[in-house]
Amino acid sequence: MRGGRSMNPKRALKDATRLPSGRARAARGLTLLEILLALIVMVLGIVGILALFPPALESSKDSMEYSQAAITGESVANALAVALRLATYDPGSGQWTAVLTHDLETSGSTVRYTFALPKLSDGLTKTRDGTRWIHHPPGVAANDDPEAQLAFALGADPWTKEQLKNVKLSDPNDPLNQFAFSFQVRKVHTLAYLEGTTKPDGRPYTLDDLDPLSKLYEFRIIIFRVQGTVEGGSEKQNKRAIAVLTTRISTK
Repeated sequence: MRGGRSMNPKRALKDATRLPSGRARAARGLTLLEILLALIVMVLGIVGILALFPPALESSKDSMEYSQAAITGESVANALAVALRLATYDPGSGQWTAVLTHDLETSGSTVRYTFALPKLSDGLTKTRDGTRWIHHPPGVAANDDPEAQLAFALGADPWTKEQLKNVKLSDPNDPLNQFAFSFQVRKVHTLAYLEGTTKPDGRPYTLDDLDPLSKLYEFRIIIFRVQGTVEGGSEKQNKRAIAVLTTRISTK
């Protein structure tokens, strides 16, 4: 007895062995429902993280394609500029001929591709601002569906290509295997304002008169991503256009 009060021995023993509420819950452990909720939260987090991978991979692929398209397009544009700077003119036919030197392959021709530049007398568009587009490599008329037209397979000089035959390239972004290009060209009618006016000899200017004086050409360079092997010629090419670059170049 303490302080004039008596204590029940059984009650005192029960109070002494009782744990606080927090410790009692910890000793009891997790219920099945709590484990299930924890698993659901964890799965949702993992699924959310995994959902980020496909867009990231697609964005990386697109970035690689556009970067390679810019590199290839600039390279082809520079090669065309050199080709027109060194183009030859035949006074008899009034025809300019250019030679494109690049890492290309089509119809058995490698590295060098010779093509004739269009003339004003070949036919103007309805707006008479220039000639119609001519597609290279030849085979299909230029239209708004470049994937239906032939393209130059990116290659290399014969020695380099021969060396690469026995090399297993593991880089999936190798431009020698997975990219191609084509180009379209037309002559810009820069002297259209003179057409029909009187020459010093009293006769009107014709397209044949103005053609030697008009030296500006417009090029449309199309870059493709290739699925499978691209070969020149008439066989079908499995490719997808990813970029189109336009530039204007003048002959000398």
